[in-house]
Amino acid sequence: MKVNVNMYDDGSFDIAAGRIRLTDCFPGVDGRPLRPVHVEVTRGSGYCQASYTLGSQEGLSSTKGRRIVIRIADATDGAGMAISSELHGFPAAPHWFYPLFQARVESFRSVYRQGFGMGAATGLVAADRLAVQPSGRTESYGLAVLGSEDQYLSCYADKHDTYVHGYRLQTFGGEEGETVLSAGFRMEQVPLAEGAGVRLPDIVLRGFTDLEPALSAAASSIGAAMGARTHRKPAYHWCSWYYWYHRFSHRLLREYLPAFSSLGPSVPLQAVQIDAGYFPSAGDWLESNELWPDGLGPAFADIADSGYAPGIWIAPFMVGNRSRLYREHPDWVLRDSAGLPVIEWRCYNEPKAWGYADEEYYVLDTSHPEAMNYIRGVFRAFRGQGALLFKTDFMLWGIQDSAKVRRHTPGLTSVQYFRGLLEAIREEIGEESYWIGCIAPFLPFVGYADAMRIGDDVGAEWNGKPFGPENMIRQVSGCSYMNGLLWQNDPDAVLLRDFHIHMNGSELESLALLQAVSGGAIYTSDPLHELPSDRLELFRMLAPGGRSVRPRQPLLHEGRREIVFTHVWPEEGKALIFVFNPSSEPMTEQYDLERLTGEKAWYVRPWKQEHEPDRSAGSGPIEKLLVKLSARGSRLYLAALRSPPDGEAANLWMW
Repeated sequence: MKVNVNMYDDGSFDIAAGRIRLTDCFPGVDGRPLRPVHVEVTRGSGYCQASYTLGSQEGLSSTKGRRIVIRIADATDGAGMAISSELHGFPAAPHWFYPLFQARVESFRSVYRQGFGMGAATGLVAADRLAVQPSGRTESYGLAVLGSEDQYLSCYADKHDTYVHGYRLQTFGGEEGETVLSAGFRMEQVPLAEGAGVRLPDIVLRGFTDLEPALSAAASSIGAAMGARTHRKPAYHWCSWYYWYHRFSHRLLREYLPAFSSLGPSVPLQAVQIDAGYFPSAGDWLESNELWPDGLGPAFADIADSGYAPGIWIAPFMVGNRSRLYREHPDWVLRDSAGLPVIEWRCYNEPKAWGYADEEYYVLDTSHPEAMNYIRGVFRAFRGQGALLFKTDFMLWGIQDSAKVRRHTPGLTSVQYFRGLLEAIREEIGEESYWIGCIAPFLPFVGYADAMRIGDDVGAEWNGKPFGPENMIRQVSGCSYMNGLLWQNDPDAVLLRDFHIHMNGSELESLALLQAVSGGAIYTSDPLHELPSDRLELFRMLAPGGRSVRPRQPLLHEGRREIVFTHVWPEEGKALIFVFNPSSEPMTEQYDLERLTGEKAWYVRPWKQEHEPDRSAGSGPIEKLLVKLSARGSRLYLAALRSPPDGEAANLWMW
């Protein structure tokens, strides 16, 4: 679908993609529209451009003679349009610059919003729900897709290595009011080179007739521009956190390793990862506590000797106030505008975080050369001891607005400092190490992470607060388009145990299948050797194949309560169809198989033979599938084009 732009002599412009229109588009700075003293507009083949000369403007110091240029031209790949922005004559950047500021949005019915990082709200929001959002607005980061039935306008930036890129939709006047869109870059008032202009990343506008291709095209473009790491075999490992949490020990590790090995090659774990709890205080990563009296080097050796890659958890920005690091180097932590340490966690009451004594947790200032050298040395040491899987947590702490903090070495944006640390870590751990980002900003991490946690922590009960699967369920669906294009999605640990848990077998099976069919990383923290045989068989069945896979969500644009994932292999004549009901009420739905898969008729049978086949899934090929689900229930179907699927699915990807 073609995107059309019309620029007027006053420098405003309209954007249209089918019925969807953005009108009265105009640049803005720090929450206000520009008030130029002169506008010069030029037009040519495939482009239009406005140059805005600024006079004195409230909120902008010494703006006289400053100039902003907006150019809208055909995108370099020939699909859609690209908005480029340049700032000239500014000694320092504004805090936020908006190439589009409060443009009126017309004839749209939904917006697909992307959360900034792990756990942040992602997914489809109906236009009539915007007015009831907090403050009547919704925010999206990196991309936004406006929809109107079968027409979609996607907006995204390819590059996220310098600025936070955000969108804000706001409705004024209630449900029948006016909605406006602002799209901009957080420039954080950093100094700009004298006499030199600065060009911001392009905002790409593309039209589509379906939501899912709009999302995957944006992810493909971002991944290509930022060198996404998508070449690794999907992860399948064990992590110590979600059963023992911070009380896992070297003694327990020595018990578990031979027990895991006794399960044989049918449980092909790649790695065993030690999570938080091994250090005396956050920041003192190379010192071990009483649970690891010999240090982590011997523990890594034990893991490697058992045939697994050793893995380690670390929070590189986290500094406890009782740590040796802070006691000896208080100048290594980030300061606020008053010169006090930036505090991300306060633990003044019970329970203390992970049982540690620290009352406050600070942020390592990686602009300090000695602090950067220290954290480099930590990763270098772990890699030297044999670690090959690294899970870096609380990475969002590194995105601290440079306009609001004092750094040892100022002058860059938060994203630039953040990616400087990412570059250092990758250099120290090497290309061969597998890296999982956690509690992280998504798009600034592209190019470094092999996997990315997308949802909040799972927990032992469905409606548990703050831990439970509800956020993970939403994020698995909302962030599915990223998988295999930006990294491998990490939904979080698969829960399998039938002890010390408040969920029943049907609920656990539904969650496990959802995580596996989503095609990302798979791991558990349960003691595999203590699981019932059917749960262990399920974990075997979930083992990823040799390639990263991304499911289709053919009903994504409808905003339905159920999640429908499909994998179709036309050359092999087979497909997987997964339907999950996360609600607390049973449901019955009938699906047109051609709509779900692109092929009209299939031989279909449930994954588990003991599941009562739905009447629509008979012995012959069918065109419609009737699915009956209990609350929080699911069904996984095997489908074949030419003959009924044979045998049991011993593995999700090989049958």
